[in-house]
Amino acid sequence: MELTLPHKESQSWARVTKRLRDTNGLPIGIVDQNPLLDTRIYEVEYSDGHNASLSANIIAENMFAQVDDEGNRFQLLSEITDHRTDGSEIK
Repeated sequence: MELTLPHKESQSWARVTKRLRDTNGLPIGIVDQNPLLDTRIYEVEYSDGHNASLSANIIAENMFAQVDDEGNRFQLLSEITDHRTDGSEIK
């Protein structure tokens, strides 16, 4: 599943690729029922090829905002720019 995730100063399509591990090969962070205490870190790959690490909380927050119960994804628009019409549209 691809999601739009924070990238630089905007949002960009990204895919979670793996959970990050420390130098001993152990997963970074711990799982907790309370999302505020969940400290897992994952690697994400953005559509431009850039890799970054994000916390499970940020990934989950964006997933809940963009994917419905059936796995369909959607994205809300914040604005439409450069819109024009020629008068032939349906009112």
